Amino acid sequence: MRITQVIPNFGLGGIQKAGVILARNLAKKGHQVQLIGGGDGPRFVTAQKCDITASVFGDHKGLEALLGDFDPDVVHVHVPHYEHSNVRDVIRCVKAVPIVVTPVFGRPPRDAALLEQVATCCVGLYTHARLCKWLRLTAAEAVRSGIVFAEMTPFDIEDRDRYLRSSSHPRSNMEEIVFGRIGRQVPAKWHPKMPEIVGQILRDVPKARWLSVGWPHSLRLTEMKARWGGRFSNMDEITDDGRLAALMQEMDVHLFASRYGECFSSSICETASYGIPTIALLRPFNDAGEIEQVIDGVTGSLALSANELVRFARQIAEDPQRLALLRASTRRYADLNWSAANVCEVLAQMYSALLASGGRDLGAIHSFSRATCFGQVYDKTLKRGISVRVSFVLADLAFRIYHEWRCWKFARALAKAVRGIVAGSRKRLSHQAE
Repeated sequence: MRITQVIPNFGLGGIQKAGVILARNLAKKGHQVQLIGGGDGPRFVTAQKCDITASVFGDHKGLEALLGDFDPDVVHVHVPHYEHSNVRDVIRCVKAVPIVVTPVFGRPPRDAALLEQVATCCVGLYTHARLCKWLRLTAAEAVRSGIVFAEMTPFDIEDRDRYLRSSSHPRSNMEEIVFGRIGRQVPAKWHPKMPEIVGQILRDVPKARWLSVGWPHSLRLTEMKARWGGRFSNMDEITDDGRLAALMQEMDVHLFASRYGECFSSSICETASYGIPTIALLRPFNDAGEIEQVIDGVTGSLALSANELVRFARQIAEDPQRLALLRASTRRYADLNWSAANVCEVLAQMYSALLASGGRDLGAIHSFSRATCFGQVYDKTLKRGISVRVSFVLADLAFRIYHEWRCWKFARALAKAVRGIVAGSRKRLSHQAE
C-alpha cells in the first residue's frame, strides 16, 4: 500500500514522535510510506534517516502538491482534535481516497457530518470509550460506524534492544532507588504539587534519588536542586533518543502526575518498554488515560491523591522483590500491547479493510470485545476516582468554612478587646481631665 501519514509538525510532542515511528515501522512491513508535517522541527532529521519520504508543507497548496505527487491509497491524519486545519485541508485535497483521523484528545467534532467523511482511529481504549459516551454509541455501534482504536505509541522494540545492547553506563549505586519522570518542559504537563510530592518521597526514603527530563523552571526547579543536591537531577528536553534511553535505564519507577492528565501518555509507554512501572495520579475530572495504561500490579499503581502517590512510592521502595516482579510484568505488557510493530499490524489491517470497503467498513477487522470490557472498567474506576475527588473537595470546603469561622470568631473577640481597650482609655482620660 501507499500510505501517507500527516502530523501537525516535526516538533517534540508525542503525536509527532508516534507519527515518525509508525511511518518507519509501516515501511519495514513493505509499504511505501510518505510522512508529511505542517512545520519543521527536530524530528524531521530523525524522519529523514528512515526508509520513508519525509516532507514539510507550509500551506494548503504545499499539502496538495505533496499528496498529488505521492498518490496515496490511504491518508492517516494525526491531530489534537477534528477541527485542526490539517483535517479540512486533506479532505479538500484528496478525492476517493480513504481518510483516517486520529484525534488524540478524543473530543467529538463540532460538526457531526465530519464523521461521515472520515474513519476514526482513537489513540487507545480510553479515548474510544469516552468518545462513544459523548456520541451515545455502544462500542459495537462505534466500530460499525468507522470509529475504532489502536494503542498509538512511540515505542519501538528494535530501538529499545539496540540501546540496551550499546549501554555502557552501569548504575553506580545499585542500593539506591531512582524515581523519575520523562516529560515536556511545559508547566501544564506537570502537577503543581510536584515539588512537595518529590520532596516528601526524598524525605521518607533515604536511599531514593530523583531523575527527570523536562521539569519546568517555574516549578521551583532551582530551589529543588539547592535543597536536595545530588539526590535531585533534571535534564532539559532531549532530542537525542539514545541519550533519553540511557537516562531511562537509570530509573526504577516512573512518577506521572499531570495538571490536566493525558489521553495516552507516550512517556508511560516508553518507560514501560524498559521495564519501568508507573505510579500515576488519576485526574478524573480531566483526561484520565492513565486508567488504561497503569494497571495495578501489572504496569504500576493508580493513585487518587498526592498523599496516596507518595505512600505507593514509599511501599515500593521498601519491597525490592515486589519492584523486580513489577518491572518484569511491565516490560512484558509493553512488548505485547504497545510495541510499534504490533500497532502497525492493526493499522495495516484497518487500511486494507477501508480500501476493500470503499472507506467505511472497519467492523470486519476490529473486535469490539476489548472496548466493551474496558468501558466497564472505565466507568467503575472513574466513578471511584470522582467520588474520592468529590470527598476531598468537600473535606477541603468544610475545613475552609471552619477556618473562616474560627477567623471570624477570633476577629470578633479581637474587635471586642480593642473596643474594651479604647473604652478603658477614654474613661481614664476623662477621669484625668476631671
